[in-house]
Amino acid sequence: MKRIITFLLLISIAGMVSAQRTTTFHKAFLEEDGSTNVREVEVPFSKEHLQMTAVDRFPQPEGWPKRLAANPTFKNMRGLALADINNDGKDDIIVAASNKLYAFEGNGNLLWSVEVQGNATYPPSVADVTGDGKLEVVLLTGGIPNNGHAYVVDNEGNVLPGWPYTADLNWLFCSPALADLNNDGQMEIIFGVGILNEIHVLKADGTPFSDNWPLEIDSTPAFTVSVGDINNDGELNIIAGGSSGTLYAFDIHGEDLTGFPVAAPNTGFSYQSPMLADFDDSGELSIVGATHCDAPEFYVRNNNGEYRNGWPIPVPEEYWTYSAPTIADINGDGNLEVFSSRPTGQDELPMLYGFTADGEELPDFPISKSGGLEGFISVADVDGDGQLDLIFGSNLMVEGRGFIHAYKTDGGGEIEGFPLRPEGFTFMNGANLGDVTGDGMLNIVALSYEQTFSPTDSALVNVYNLDVSIEDANIQFGTYKGSNTRSGMFDAAPFPDDAPAAATEFHVTAAEMGELEATLTWINPSEQVDGSPLTELTEMKILRNGEEIASIDDPEIGGEETYVDDEITEDGAYTYSIFGVNEAGEGLRSFFSLYIGHDVPAAPENVVLTADLNNATVTWEAPESGLNDAYFTGENLTYTVVRMPDEHVVAEDISDLQVEDNEVEMGNYYYTVTASNHVGEGGSASSNTEMLAPEGVLMFETFDYTVGELPPGWEIDGVSHSWSVSGTNQAGGADAPELRLNYA
Repeated sequence: MKRIITFLLLISIAGMVSAQRTTTFHKAFLEEDGSTNVREVEVPFSKEHLQMTAVDRFPQPEGWPKRLAANPTFKNMRGLALADINNDGKDDIIVAASNKLYAFEGNGNLLWSVEVQGNATYPPSVADVTGDGKLEVVLLTGGIPNNGHAYVVDNEGNVLPGWPYTADLNWLFCSPALADLNNDGQMEIIFGVGILNEIHVLKADGTPFSDNWPLEIDSTPAFTVSVGDINNDGELNIIAGGSSGTLYAFDIHGEDLTGFPVAAPNTGFSYQSPMLADFDDSGELSIVGATHCDAPEFYVRNNNGEYRNGWPIPVPEEYWTYSAPTIADINGDGNLEVFSSRPTGQDELPMLYGFTADGEELPDFPISKSGGLEGFISVADVDGDGQLDLIFGSNLMVEGRGFIHAYKTDGGGEIEGFPLRPEGFTFMNGANLGDVTGDGMLNIVALSYEQTFSPTDSALVNVYNLDVSIEDANIQFGTYKGSNTRSGMFDAAPFPDDAPAAATEFHVTAAEMGELEATLTWINPSEQVDGSPLTELTEMKILRNGEEIASIDDPEIGGEETYVDDEITEDGAYTYSIFGVNEAGEGLRSFFSLYIGHDVPAAPENVVLTADLNNATVTWEAPESGLNDAYFTGENLTYTVVRMPDEHVVAEDISDLQVEDNEVEMGNYYYTVTASNHVGEGGSASSNTEMLAPEGVLMFETFDYTVGELPPGWEIDGVSHSWSVSGTNQAGGADAPELRLNYA
């Protein structure tokens, strides 16, 4: 049964009588472009609906909820992020809505906000992307007309140099995954791009990870990619999916892993981002997810693309589901469980399922409710009884309020005090878990939104105080994809509590005059990962660009250390990392990146294009510094000049500061100038854009735009009427290109 319904809105109708009362639901669904639409249907009014109007037992503290401007059509999915962005020991709330990114303290104080281009629907990802010891926020946007951008913002709300990034303004999907693919101490940013049907991998500075990326797939990238070493070969892999139902697994060079790509007949992907889990303690990871279309399924695939024994499991009644799965060990026996969900209609039906790793249904599952669920499912002990519970939203809204449910996993039903009733829909969102108030107690932070298709619609950030400590809550899964990196890796304890914490005051100094040598200094760890005093430190390991180059045996706990690396063989950028080791295992890493040796030149300065009819003269000034602020002499500089956008090379390896390009075919052009020296290619700079054309031509415009979309750089100011582009020949010209704007 093909289904499009994704959430239900219940509105009470006064004056209804008789034993079988009815109520008007607004049944909403996602269009193919991700926008929300609504239709009405009459359904029975059940006893459960009356019970779901209770007042919250857990009121929101002063200053909450916060109302944020929302896009009239494209609403938020998958919640928000909780992270200590200002390093004060308390979780902060990082949330995007419409064209703004916000950071709030738990008391409601706004730390900062950033206006972005495009519309943000998915939550930001948060991690130390640049390796500087501070958190960065990474956000993707999209919209119709296309206006996709990727942003990296520091912990004070500043957009980092090199950002935003755009792929011809196409929509960027969904949340970015963050992972250090090459062990250089900085994280790569991985995401899909619509229309182009590409997977992009960018470095922290916004440049491509390698020449192998971006990589084209067979259809629209359909979910947040996942990243993990699924075949246990020591190298991370990238898991992506196309809307056609094709599942991909790539190595970091963009090569398909054995057994991939793979697809099941009559299935597709939309929003069901998979998790990665080691079910057998083998070091190898399985891919856990769901599909929709005519044969929707819950699935687990091995790292060779084949289904794991016991899987797939058909979604009952062939309901389409946008469910993103959750992985947890709910009873602490070391065996992982899988939780996934589906939408339902107005009747109370099974909707949240729990399975073993081998596809067997867990006792006391599924959970049955009206409307179903397609948001993320969180896992924590919210009532302090020592047992993990499931916390989730709903596809329903009743009397203007949505739901945050909390259910026991032993069949005990809904926990006392739940559901919470935030204003608006919680559809496609969920419960973010952390301590934002800084009192050591668990908070639920839930994103909800109004859906009236009006410019006055709001997204709401709701904060609830619970009666359980953050320690006793034992959060196993508390945000979309289980972590703020959105990588999908389930790892309840990445470092042992009694392993060494990170070394402090780590610094690397390059030798003077471009000599290939570096001096490393640091203070050995004095604490364990859990913050208690460190009592054992057997070794400190030193790595350069991810490869071990030295180790220090029996280092002094808390002692000062120095190491000189005099075995560097070539000029370039290097990242050093150090960590301690004891009987418990390897400890937390410290990183430092710098350029060592002679530097390549920075970009040329003041690049100017002067047009004389269809002849061009390009001039520039020589760079005075190195691209990486390292040792630079300014000697032996050469330049390459390229005409854009036709990518015609005008000159290569010239030493002059001027070049001419004559009798150019009519068009609008700019030029890039790239500087090089004996070390290699350096920075590039672009000129202004000018029209090159014979005498008598006033303007040149190809009108070569995608039919059905606004031209790049255009936007709608006011009420959207689905403006679009079509090609015509009705303006009086013969073969001249034309542009017609219309709306429906």
